[in-house]
Amino acid sequence: MSLRKFKLLNVVPSIVNGVSKTDGKLCNVLGPKNHKPIHSMSTIDVGETANVCRISKLGFQKWSKMDTSERKIIMSRASDILVENRDIIVDAQVQVGIEEKFAGFNVKLAADTIKDYASQIDAQPGNLLNSASTDIALAVNQPIGPVLSMAPWNAPVILATRSIAAPLAAGCSVIFKTSEKAPLVGYFVAAAFLEAGVPKETIQLVNSEPEETPQLVESFISNHHIRKINYTGSTAVGSSIAQVAGKHLKPVLLELGGKNCSIVEPDAEIEKAVATILPSAWANSGQICMCTDKIYVHEDKYDAFLSEAGRVAEKIGTESHLRTIPATSSAIALVEDALKNGAKVEFGSLTKLSSTEENVPFAPLILSNVSKSANLYSAETFAPIVSIHKYTDIAKVVEEVNDSSYGLKASVWSSNAVRAYKIASELESGAVHINSSTIHDEPGVPHGGVKNSGIGRFNNSWGIQEFQVCKVITLNAG
Repeated sequence: MSLRKFKLLNVVPSIVNGVSKTDGKLCNVLGPKNHKPIHSMSTIDVGETANVCRISKLGFQKWSKMDTSERKIIMSRASDILVENRDIIVDAQVQVGIEEKFAGFNVKLAADTIKDYASQIDAQPGNLLNSASTDIALAVNQPIGPVLSMAPWNAPVILATRSIAAPLAAGCSVIFKTSEKAPLVGYFVAAAFLEAGVPKETIQLVNSEPEETPQLVESFISNHHIRKINYTGSTAVGSSIAQVAGKHLKPVLLELGGKNCSIVEPDAEIEKAVATILPSAWANSGQICMCTDKIYVHEDKYDAFLSEAGRVAEKIGTESHLRTIPATSSAIALVEDALKNGAKVEFGSLTKLSSTEENVPFAPLILSNVSKSANLYSAETFAPIVSIHKYTDIAKVVEEVNDSSYGLKASVWSSNAVRAYKIASELESGAVHINSSTIHDEPGVPHGGVKNSGIGRFNNSWGIQEFQVCKVITLNAG
């Protein structure tokens, strides 16, 4: 299989045992602006899952026994292949609504992530244990087995890449279920690994019809060959997957939604804070799980922050399309509810849908005076909407943030590093970034959330260990 021969395909195949399959039921993939078909994908049905799992088990046996030095070379080669084919992969992302600059960043981050995982493959040592009853006791990490991986459309290259690369680095095989909104990107990523030399049994790529996806996913999860489930996406779907996995006693790695906040202390540099926070709220039309949703500003700096935010917003607040009509409708409903409950629009204007058949550009918004009774106060917007909240007591802000059901990202802005660190240490969040963006995910740093934002961690050794199990081996001299 050669990625260099790929183009923007009319039909996106599934890949089973190294064969690109286009003989399944075809399902249209719709574009983000006019919601017309841009291509179709060939899907598999529930009746095929057992065979896919059987092949994946064979792939696990083959890949896990391969010398780690060879696995490192193969994964590094996959990284190079992504970089060599940057332009076509960027085009495939733009086709499904990703901004071109963000699409290019996706490719670089994906390639860097693979390289980082490859560097960790042979750095997973065992431990010699103290044992009173055996001559030697060892704890060793071993790959857990075949993994079902699923990732969404909104950062399709990096999310597909890490969903595949982390289990591979751990020594596992992978069944990757593409997003029905961006299957071509997932196909390119899987094909890059296969072209690099990953055995054909080790990576399977499946497309599914949206209406049949829940049944298909449950069929995979229930199969005795599947040992772990890895899902990135919405909290609602993640919860459903966790329930199915729990029924079958399968562990999960979940990276889910967030209601991410920035806290601006009275000694913060306002211009620097605004220049970072607003792009963090509106990047990719707000359709990144790490986007800033809420800004808490101390009362001493509130007016100055609001004024600077309006000035910066005029420069960067351009309209863009949300991925689907339901997403646009949901965002509009959140704003309308907030306005009914007393919120004020500080920048932008509310988008109106003229009909259920039309998707219109969504204008970035800054809201103030959002009431706790408004749904937007606690719900993830997943749109270019940010609310600003005045505070006087930082302890109450910390309490409110920790009371949220989400806990993915936060940022603290202050010129007092010690005070900022103290605040960061008290926040219940997967990560807190001091004087920087909530959008922060790099290969060498663990990434994941707490509470309803997820379970487990991606990246580096943390990501590898998610797909390994600890085995104890004891030895007594014969």
